[in-house]
Amino acid sequence: MVRIDDKPMLAWGLPTEGFWTTRAPAGFTVLAQSSRLTLRFEDDAIRIEPVPLWSKQAPHEFVFPGVSPMPAQGWDPGRTTWTSWVGEPEWLHVLAVDDAGAERDLGKAAPRDPIRFTAAMLRVPGYDEAICFAVDRPQPARFEGARIRFSVNPGEPLWFGLCRPEAFEGWREGRKRE
Repeated sequence: MVRIDDKPMLAWGLPTEGFWTTRAPAGFTVLAQSSRLTLRFEDDAIRIEPVPLWSKQAPHEFVFPGVSPMPAQGWDPGRTTWTSWVGEPEWLHVLAVDDAGAERDLGKAAPRDPIRFTAAMLRVPGYDEAICFAVDRPQPARFEGARIRFSVNPGEPLWFGLCRPEAFEGWREGRKRE
């Protein structure tokens, strides 16, 4: 789910206002209310970016997994999360920047207080690959169990993808701008 000014803009159950595809690089742009988002498919991730000049210039809050803002859709926001028949999801890595600007791995414990995160990896038992998130520069983030909420401004990309836990450092390095 994507929110702007605490209002759902793009989520399951909400109609979009436009949709354009591209072949090279493979991807699409979606127009949803006051914003355009581009999604580009990379080898091992999806790059998502609010389009500058076409998007409301407020921060875009991304919520993974999102919830439907439409109660008629039958979603229970308190129960929407990553699921597995084998066990509960757990954060394997949460990379955050401290007050001095140094990046550190907070490990498996999802922080209770907001942090400035740069990347995170969530393992869902029963799957070989973990769910990965990365941003171009440190962004404010909140963790709610297996859910992550963070904001980016138009022109700032985020990445969402899958990789094996032992490959996370390489996956994350591939997201940094040159």
